[in-house]
Amino acid sequence: MLKLFAWEPPTLAEARARQAAVELSALTRGALFGTLSTFLWGAAPIFVTVATFALFAAVSPDPLTAPKAFTSLTLFTLMRLTLDSREPWIQNATLRDNVTFGAPFERQRYDATLAACCLEPDLAALPSGDATEIGERGINLSGGQRARIALARACYQTADLYLLDDVLSAVDAHVAQHLVARCLHGLLRERGATARPLDTLPLAPSPRRSGLVKRSVWVTYGKALGGGALLALLLAYTLSQALNLGASFWLTQWAADTLHQGSDPWLYVAVYAAASLAAAAVIWARAVAAAGVMTGDGSQRDVDVLSAVLASPMSFFDTTPLGRILNRFSTDLQALGLCVFNLIGTLLLVVANAWQISFGLLPLGVAYLVVARYYRASSRELQRLDSVSKSPIYAAFSEALQGATSIVAFGATRRFGLEARQRLDANIKVGFATAAANRWLSVRLEAIGNAIIAGVAALAVGLHAAAHASGEVVFSSVGMRYRPGTPFVLRGFELRVGGGEKVGLVGRTGAGKSSLLAALFRLVELAEGSISIDGVDIATVPLRALRQALAIIPQEATLFSGSLRSNLDPFGQHADADVRECLAQCSLEALCGAHPAGLLQPIEPKGANLSAGQRQLVCTARALLRGSRVLVLDEATASVDMETDELIQQTLRRVLGGVTVLTIAHRLATVMDYDRVVVLSAGAVLEAGPPLELRRRPGSAFAALVGDTLEGAQERGNGE
Repeated sequence: MLKLFAWEPPTLAEARARQAAVELSALTRGALFGTLSTFLWGAAPIFVTVATFALFAAVSPDPLTAPKAFTSLTLFTLMRLTLDSREPWIQNATLRDNVTFGAPFERQRYDATLAACCLEPDLAALPSGDATEIGERGINLSGGQRARIALARACYQTADLYLLDDVLSAVDAHVAQHLVARCLHGLLRERGATARPLDTLPLAPSPRRSGLVKRSVWVTYGKALGGGALLALLLAYTLSQALNLGASFWLTQWAADTLHQGSDPWLYVAVYAAASLAAAAVIWARAVAAAGVMTGDGSQRDVDVLSAVLASPMSFFDTTPLGRILNRFSTDLQALGLCVFNLIGTLLLVVANAWQISFGLLPLGVAYLVVARYYRASSRELQRLDSVSKSPIYAAFSEALQGATSIVAFGATRRFGLEARQRLDANIKVGFATAAANRWLSVRLEAIGNAIIAGVAALAVGLHAAAHASGEVVFSSVGMRYRPGTPFVLRGFELRVGGGEKVGLVGRTGAGKSSLLAALFRLVELAEGSISIDGVDIATVPLRALRQALAIIPQEATLFSGSLRSNLDPFGQHADADVRECLAQCSLEALCGAHPAGLLQPIEPKGANLSAGQRQLVCTARALLRGSRVLVLDEATASVDMETDELIQQTLRRVLGGVTVLTIAHRLATVMDYDRVVVLSAGAVLEAGPPLELRRRPGSAFAALVGDTLEGAQERGNGE
């Protein structure tokens, strides 16, 4: 009729007017609610974070450190959860009362129900069996136990119809198999009949396309969006991520500066709150822009599709069911409006947050592409099957509305209902296959994602030797005191030790040598400045990871009761061959070979059955076995004779090529062949340079220390 009367233009105009009056207002309301939801979803963690850090600064006497700040930040982000409540209803009564639920108690039926629902092992574990008080809402039971009790309550009743809502979701695979075999296919199967309808009649295949989505389809969608609106949306996403990253960077500055004396935390709170609130405002603007683009795009797209349908020849309407046309106007367009922008947002988030490691993700990207290649073909066809199977449902509904009087008059209500169920079943089958394909994809994507997480976690552990090959140590304006209110033992300490460099730390008693060691191992946290190893601030590294990356040979050789091997490798992390090699490097192969137990020979408490020199050599071997890139010697040879001292020094020169060595020296002769010596005085660097050059320099503090050492040695010689 429209074509015969040439009513296509006025019909299209009427559709535009109706769209403007009704549909667009509904779309706008929906878009506004969606905008509010998007804003709350993105901004709620920001508000919680700002409020929490402000409250922390106001009431907590402790400083804000990086572990506290970023652990809290991650927790607030993870609090974006959804709720899907399917809790079984359990009475505050005994287990038997919950199962019988007011029905007469029959022992045989009761026992059969418990066996079918796999509750017998649980009865044995309960203190009073089925007379145990469960508690309100089944608080004393696990989720699987509550689900099985609810199932047993249903099975105990004698009914003609059982409605089971996902009864297997809360149990594991083994229990699920038991429930299917003993309950669903056993106890309940005996109470009714199961029919498998015959559905093998040949039907003409519904026409549908196959293969890739044409490029012209994507070009058309891009034109409908509009270049300016799309560019504004992209800029909003970029600005939002930039503000989030800026807030995180400022948080790192706050965490790094909290130990400074006199620092004002409210300055950091104000700047962080401003950046966070700006990010929240951009999230709101971004959501409004996305809603506006989708609403405008949807209206234009609807008009274009309607115009194309009206311009179609009559043969199109003769061969195309009405339900298929309605399907194109509903589900397909809705999927475009909702999914494409979600996809764009996800891609922008990933790129904005992970561009630094994008090159490292190239191999994983190949894996994603391989998985996507298999998934896309199946998903595309399943989506088309879903659209094809949905069209008969719309067509049948339209037919039923038009012929409702005839259907009732001829008594065909049951037949039409059966046909509707069959069409729904056909669509549900496709939906199940789609869900299975999505789970197939999810499992593989999660596996690849876990590989990414494992790699990032391995990089974030800290200063692992393999990851930090140079061993460069930088002390920047280090200030340290042992307790608040006490004098600084290190103040303004500046020193850079290159990777593989050997540096001796010398000075008179109280100069700050041991305090420097305490700062490096974070035995005491810094009050000012920072210490970094290979560019990583050690304050941001977990203590265990930091100390595992360092090795030390202490002044007092500390050995424990046990075997020789347990003193070298307490946790069995190295092979016997590696342990023997380190012993050989320290000239201790005789110690190992002289005892019949070898590496398992006993060591008495404090190494009482070894000489002082042997104890120090064992400590040296223990440090070498760690394979660290930074080695600290804390006056390691001060308590041994000159011969053992020379043996240790020769060992270190021979095996520590490329390892950074920091030696707190008591005997200046041990550092005369080092790359540099650093003279400390009052917690600061007094002078530094090559030892021979400093010794020849007039007025050198190091030359004075050498002179004092020689005079002391001469006096001891005269005394003897």
